[in-house]
Amino acid sequence: MARPAKRKLTLFRRGKIWYVEARDPVSGRVLQMSLREKNAALAAARHEELEEKWQAGEKIFPRQLGGGEAFGLAEAVENFVAWRTGQVADSTLGQDRKRLRLFARGFKGRPVNRVTRADADAFLSDVRSRKAGQTYNHYLHSLRLFFRWAMDRSLIHFDPTKGQKTVKVPTQPVVYLDKEERAKVIKAVKGHKHEAAVAVALGCGLRRGELERFDPKKDFDAGLKQLLVRKSKSGKPRSVPVPGWVQKMLKEKEYQPVPRGRATRLARVNYFPGWRQLFFGYPFCFLPPLPPGGGPHCA
Repeated sequence: MARPAKRKLTLFRRGKIWYVEARDPVSGRVLQMSLREKNAALAAARHEELEEKWQAGEKIFPRQLGGGEAFGLAEAVENFVAWRTGQVADSTLGQDRKRLRLFARGFKGRPVNRVTRADADAFLSDVRSRKAGQTYNHYLHSLRLFFRWAMDRSLIHFDPTKGQKTVKVPTQPVVYLDKEERAKVIKAVKGHKHEAAVAVALGCGLRRGELERFDPKKDFDAGLKQLLVRKSKSGKPRSVPVPGWVQKMLKEKEYQPVPRGRATRLARVNYFPGWRQLFFGYPFCFLPPLPPGGGPHCA
């Protein structure tokens, strides 16, 4: 955005206190700041000092954006990621960061308010040609979140992704384990140090990361018959009812915490022919992988 030839900084009084006021050349918002002065002469001297800095394009207001210049795209991405930290799960944040950094890399040095709809269209078209439909939708979602955040802060005046549509992806129904299959899994892990963890995963449907962070001493309430997921996929806590057989398992068996990253191997484990996913579509097991078609544990 071109800087006006004359940047006006106005001095005015509200009650007994003197203030300065100006329009932010980036966001267009009117900014005000108290000089914390009652004396008119001192306020005028302070105004003259600030006026010189303002005309030179320096940042003098706490809420002024980018020192009078537009944020660079990469800088805006990092600010967005910092703002989003703690609001969502670390894995979700990491994926957003990865996608947005890839987008910013293609427009290195460009201010965020100079990104056009054609730029966004070109990037998304490239993603669509190389990635699966679901992955494309994730990229589009990350960009939408970022540009809406930027609009809320007046860094930009329009959303370059507006009008882009998600790709329709055929959904596959989740097939749950029946009672016989569930019994086979429980039998297979009987006596294993993570037997209680498998029971929690099977009976309560925890995601991989949620199971890794689960601590029964802190997160399981036997009175309410519920467990607390402190950090879910959305970044918010939620409570989950605990079936009676899982409660019994937690009381009778010593719970061994699942090492971080260990649960990521679960999807590669096959316990019996026609392996089905467990509750919520997250397969679980901690024993060594078996060959396709099952093994002795499944007899």
